[in-house]
Amino acid sequence: MTILVVEDDSMLRSLLTMKLRRRGWTVIEASSGTEALDLAQNSPLDMVLTDISLPEMDGKELRRQLGEIHPDLKVIGITADSGAFQELQHLKFFQIWEKPVTDDLLDSITL
Repeated sequence: MTILVVEDDSMLRSLLTMKLRRRGWTVIEASSGTEALDLAQNSPLDMVLTDISLPEMDGKELRRQLGEIHPDLKVIGITADSGAFQELQHLKFFQIWEKPVTDDLLDSITL
């Protein structure tokens, strides 16, 4: 099972990647929405875990474009802005998580 982790903070991206690999996931990393979209077009993915606030292309636009390429792909949005939940619910994210991402949230990932 392959998950794409999209996070511009390299330390957080590395931490999420390490924790997901410990749980048995194959992890691909991207530091921007543009890079993630390129990877998604050329890699078989089961899920995407993306920050909402990203350079070049934010997580909302990434979600929209991923939906055009892989309509059934589950995308989890991560945000530090608890006030953004209502807006994000209309964008067809599989789930929306508030930072910091806890081990319990990572344990809850299923396909």
